Amino acid sequence: MTSEFDVTDVLQDGTNTVAVLVMKWCDGSYLEDQDKFRMSGIFRDVYILKRPKQAISDYHIKTRIEDMLAKVEIEMKFYSPLNVKISIEDRNGAVVALGSIDEEGTAVLEIASPELWNTENPYLYKLILETENEVIVDHIALRKVEIKDQVIYLNGQKIKFRGVNRHDSDPVTGFTISLEQITTDLTLMKQHNFNAIRSSHYPNAPFFYEMCDKYGFMVIDEADIEAHGPFMIYRKEDTDYNRFKRWNEKIADDPVWEEAIVDRVKLMVERDKNRFCIVMWSMGNESAYGCNFEKALEWTKNYDPDRITQYESARYRNYDETYDYSNLDVYSRMYPALSEIQEYLDKDGSKPFLLVEYCHSMGNGPGDFEDYFQMIQDNDKMCGGFCLGMV
Repeated sequence: MTSEFDVTDVLQDGTNTVAVLVMKWCDGSYLEDQDKFRMSGIFRDVYILKRPKQAISDYHIKTRIEDMLAKVEIEMKFYSPLNVKISIEDRNGAVVALGSIDEEGTAVLEIASPELWNTENPYLYKLILETENEVIVDHIALRKVEIKDQVIYLNGQKIKFRGVNRHDSDPVTGFTISLEQITTDLTLMKQHNFNAIRSSHYPNAPFFYEMCDKYGFMVIDEADIEAHGPFMIYRKEDTDYNRFKRWNEKIADDPVWEEAIVDRVKLMVERDKNRFCIVMWSMGNESAYGCNFEKALEWTKNYDPDRITQYESARYRNYDETYDYSNLDVYSRMYPALSEIQEYLDKDGSKPFLLVEYCHSMGNGPGDFEDYFQMIQDNDKMCGGFCLGMV
């Protein structure tokens, strides 16, 4: 996950040396038990960024779509007071909104007759934040994702996720992925009619989400949390009871891990909050459920109530305890039988049903796509699925 450090006070005139110690194992390793090739090292960009003392420290873009008007709310924080000129341009470079702000707070701009973003027409507006010593350029997508009557809508239209799980992985470069490699991946996905990607099982490189904004993919952004290893401790007797009931004891439902789990979710959400391709936050993968994920979900919904939340592992919990699922928006499953899906739709159906993983495609290809597709198309509460996987 992305980390930032202020090195201003330690820099000296002349040559400076940046030294980084890479640890192969640490206490965080218990939260990084993803099913993938294991490699050690630094895989993403490392750089030093020089910025003026008077500058924007952070900004959070929110949009509201009301009939033929879009409101763009930009919450800004500064290192020190300054004046910011704000402009929004359409695809052709024409200015469609102007504004300014000279103190921390929220600037509101309006766009008349907005062009909405979707996976077939990923229309982006250009946002320009100009200060005396710096210009920041970003992009805005106008879209609205919501749940009504247990059905997911994008811009008022019912949607189906034709999704795939994707790893940052390459047989030559390992976990280091270039712009060209991501472009190849996204092009192949478009050619095969995918419209959604799950960042299994960790946040991807930051520019990946900018590419998804541009190419038109809905994204589930997933926190760097996977702790399915500890439940193996209880599998001397490999029963469903031991797998379900006792999995959450050591991490998910132990308050000792609350700070670490919530911190990883916060880092993801705060880093990627301005990427509009992200329609859903995932609390992690295969880590069971408990008080720590309740806290993570609560923080996420309070900070960003406009996006959907999911966490498939919420079904693995201590049967003797009552847990809070009020901040979990969808009921997601991995590899359920068709009969299990139908049972949920018939007897519960209180939330949209998401196949967060299905039709495992490692080794011999699956032969049950058509049956799943038929069930997805036949019921509006079935919002689609993400096959596993693409690397």
